[in-house]
Amino acid sequence: MHDAATTAREALLAVTETLPGPPRSAQIEMVERIADAIDHQRSLSICAPTGTGKSFGYLVPVVLSEKKTVVITATKALQDQLDRKDLPFLAQQLDHDVSWAVLKGRSNYACRAKIDDLHHQLRIGVDTERAQALLDWVDETTTGDQAECDVDGAVWASMSMTSDECPGAQRCTFGADCFYEAARERAANVNVIVTNTAMYGAHIAAEGAVLPEHDVIVIDEAHGAEDSLRGALSLAVDAVRLRQFASRVTNEKGVANDVDRLRDAAQALDDALVARGDGWIRKGPASDPAIASALTNAATATTAIRSALDRAVAALPKGSDADTEERNRVERLRMIAQSTESDLSRLHAWAEGDVCWIASDRGRIQLHLAPLDIARILHSAVWSDGATAIITSATLDARTGARLGLRDYEAMELPSPFDHRAQAMLYVPTVAAPNAASFRAEADAEIVRLIEAAGGRTLALFTSYQAMRDSATAVAGAVDVPVLVQGEGSKAALLEQFLADEATCLFATMSFWQGIDPSGTTCAVVIIDKLPFARPDDPVVSAQRDAARAEAFVTVDIPRAATLLAQGAGRLIRSEDDWGVVAVLDSRLAEKSYRTHFLRALPPMKRTRTFEEVEAFLTARLTAGGSGEATPEPIS
Repeated sequence: MHDAATTAREALLAVTETLPGPPRSAQIEMVERIADAIDHQRSLSICAPTGTGKSFGYLVPVVLSEKKTVVITATKALQDQLDRKDLPFLAQQLDHDVSWAVLKGRSNYACRAKIDDLHHQLRIGVDTERAQALLDWVDETTTGDQAECDVDGAVWASMSMTSDECPGAQRCTFGADCFYEAARERAANVNVIVTNTAMYGAHIAAEGAVLPEHDVIVIDEAHGAEDSLRGALSLAVDAVRLRQFASRVTNEKGVANDVDRLRDAAQALDDALVARGDGWIRKGPASDPAIASALTNAATATTAIRSALDRAVAALPKGSDADTEERNRVERLRMIAQSTESDLSRLHAWAEGDVCWIASDRGRIQLHLAPLDIARILHSAVWSDGATAIITSATLDARTGARLGLRDYEAMELPSPFDHRAQAMLYVPTVAAPNAASFRAEADAEIVRLIEAAGGRTLALFTSYQAMRDSATAVAGAVDVPVLVQGEGSKAALLEQFLADEATCLFATMSFWQGIDPSGTTCAVVIIDKLPFARPDDPVVSAQRDAARAEAFVTVDIPRAATLLAQGAGRLIRSEDDWGVVAVLDSRLAEKSYRTHFLRALPPMKRTRTFEEVEAFLTARLTAGGSGEATPEPIS
């Protein structure tokens, strides 16, 4: 009788027989180790470098285990890939039942109540062409998923419902036909549920009420899960939010005085936040009397408005369509009131485990609150119930599992399927330190000659928008190839242009450091301007540093920056045929004592500080169609 690991290996080999290329030994090992971990209910952290084939590496043992599993992805795009490509392929190839469902947040599904509003618009002749097209789609779709509907965000908002606004299926007239509730029902009846970190954060916040009970949790791209889950469990309150709520309830009965109080509180909060300025509030909102007073007054007014809406709902008659429409409208307002009241209460209840800060974004100044200790929350809310964890990414350090709340787990690292020493070179030029006045000019000069040596083919990644824009302006006037800049088109459009023309260069910031796949000869050079340390004034990192005390740089700053550096460098080698240079224009990578932490996080590329070595490497590769060699001296 086969054990779980052997069965999973044989299943993987049968599946991959239909794919090009030989079996990948790292993928086979991944399948075996995960199958064994699930079978013995042992949690596993597995660093699987690019090219391992992570999706099949965890999906095959998960499917064969027949245990209820939640797969948590970093993005909805990866969710859709698993749903539309990987799992259907396994369903065809495996001699085993494969049942799965995708579950996204409520706002990703069309809302029947909002659709009814569109019917009303159609009846009164408002924007009939758009309304009718959307109604036709709703009649045809079986899922109501935004991914199937080609509309912009503003239009989608008019036909979807946030969780803060939705009264729930039992209180909604259309609850029995709700697309989101249907998705939850499908999820309850399959073995594999595919979701994302935002959705799992909502599940935790709802004390386990969103997803069905499950035995196994797979976190893909786990290197970013801590920050993603913190974001999902955070909140933001500002004057704009309070005023919008006040405007929505201004005509309700019995709330006039409280609406005025809420507007006054909103103005007081705005004044207090502006006076305080952006930054971390070390002791929470209660430590600032002006902010605390504004929040107290806002909470008092919101509670009174919510009570009035409770009474209004209870007094509404039932029967006619008009009564139903009015009930749905007031229920939605009541849910917004409850959400606002809850967030104000959380701000009042700030404790040492939370981080509070003020941040401005395009003229809007907000008060934020997030949990600092994600590990404690996950251990209490998830792992203490006995779920088996499988966390994986191409860039995991040994402590990632602990930062995600795991206390008893095995950590392992698989070998890369690529020969990085033959395929890639790490170049750290001798330029001024990043804080020197001459750094930008010297860095731009290096970028120019790298682009010229590669004939374009360059992805330049920056740690700030300002640095990106300044460099793009300087470099574009000095090279004879197109220079694309993030912000001058959609991410998808920029990537398409970059990949379509080998001579093209792309300058970008953090959103391009991970999750993109510029494989092939269109990307021969990846430039990283600086080691991606968090800003000194980053509020969450500042709070983490404060908690870590003397160990902050080693336990907080370096691991975050090393993981990001590895993610950025990982854009270069995506297949056995890729080749090129990773150029880090930050001399600290070659000169500081902590450089070894960063070098260990990177693939084992050949290393040099000499441009002539880089130029020879690129020339040889371009001349030989990708088969050239070079033998530079390593960085010490």
